[in-house]
Amino acid sequence: MTEMKWLRVIKNEVYKDSCNFGYVGAVLIVTLLAFTATAFTDNVNGRVYTVLETIFCFDIQTKKITYELSWGSVFGKGLSGYITMFIPIVTAFPTMVAFGASQNSGYARFEISRYESVRYWVCRFVSATICAGICVTIGILLYAIVLLPFFPQINDDMFSTGMDAALKGVLFKPWYAIVANMIFTSFVYGCVSVIPALLLSSFCRNPYIITCIPFVLSYSWGNIINKWIVAAYTDLNERLAENLSLLLPDASRQIYLPDGISSNELHIIMLQTAVIFTGLLVYIVIMRKKADCGK
Repeated sequence: MTEMKWLRVIKNEVYKDSCNFGYVGAVLIVTLLAFTATAFTDNVNGRVYTVLETIFCFDIQTKKITYELSWGSVFGKGLSGYITMFIPIVTAFPTMVAFGASQNSGYARFEISRYESVRYWVCRFVSATICAGICVTIGILLYAIVLLPFFPQINDDMFSTGMDAALKGVLFKPWYAIVANMIFTSFVYGCVSVIPALLLSSFCRNPYIITCIPFVLSYSWGNIINKWIVAAYTDLNERLAENLSLLLPDASRQIYLPDGISSNELHIIMLQTAVIFTGLLVYIVIMRKKADCGK
């Protein structure tokens, strides 16, 4: 019976977080941001093409013989580009809107009295992370659907000569494996990206601060870690560079399950899980320490 109460609270919170125009807008923004990812680099002139540019700059015949312009390759790059910069804002916005409304209306006080404070805040945290993960996942799946008319599936013509033929066994993956991996990666990425905003919301009610500070922190932290990684590679210390990559805000993008879980990917999953549970613990401690128990 107790388990049912927890699930009922989570269900109610998920409904409040996701059934609003802000959530729909966040999903569409994720889809649009995915088109800013780098899809192809011309080795002749060094020009870099985003996904949106490749749709209009390359004919279908060129795409049919170029692996980088296949649907699977372009889809797999959707979680890069500007999406890595703005995802903390996008995932936090719909959740914070619903949270702010319940706080300002006094509805949160009623919920806490009804379900007990610890249960309510645990469910509140779980709901926000789930909704953020689903938001990113749906946005990426919409991105995949939009790509279908413009990019061909991976075929043998893309691996006919030279290095491409040697890499066929590595690169040639069935579409369902690529989709399953992106669903998992997108969900984890979304869950982790909303945690800074949730922690800020535990002691701050200003929606602008709650959404913008995580963006600044994520961007700054990513730049610092990337500089350290470059320095490690410059010193030929590949092991250090790999360990530093675990600390990137978008580390979950490195997971590729169709090839099996490597030790590095296992470390990423463990670290991301630890971040979520640590965030939950800190969130509950802060809410319990508040004089009104988070009301």
